[in-house]
Amino acid sequence: VYSEIFKYCITNEYIKGYYMSQFKIYKELDLSVSASCAGPIGELFGVLEELREGEAVKVILEGEETKNNIEDFVRRMGYSIVQSTRKGDKFSLLIAKV
Repeated sequence: VYSEIFKYCITNEYIKGYYMSQFKIYKELDLSVSASCAGPIGELFGVLEELREGEAVKVILEGEETKNNIEDFVRRMGYSIVQSTRKGDKFSLLIAKV
């Protein structure tokens, strides 16, 4: 029993009372081709306001500067970046309300 619990803990990142697998993906946004005059931050802001605790939004971005700006914005707003991956010039962030 203990080995199963330990195995679960090391294979699932634990963040502020949640395991990665416990986050519900509320919405996925591809902001790599943002056509909004508000830009990626403006588009993301509305979705973040809709999140409930334990929910997350998956965001696809293009460019490291945009990723850094989004990360700074998200942290200032009190949300958590629970996963960040990169493929070429595109980044994928999982942003959660915890």
